[in-house]
Amino acid sequence: MFYAIRQFLKRWLEKRRAAEMKRIQAKLEQQQWQNSLQQRTHEADLAAGYNQSHFNTMQ
Repeated sequence: MFYAIRQFLKRWLEKRRAAEMKRIQAKLEQQQWQNSLQQRTHEADLAAGYNQSHFNTMQ
């Protein structure tokens, strides 16, 4: 009986851990995409002639 409960909890924890890892991975990928988008926007602004001091006055 105890062994069955232990196995059940072990499987539940493994599923929960796998789901948590997927959630963290999705969040990380979204953050990397946002960082990439911000970097491309910044590079485009630099190419358009805006310098960093222009953005500092906007903030």
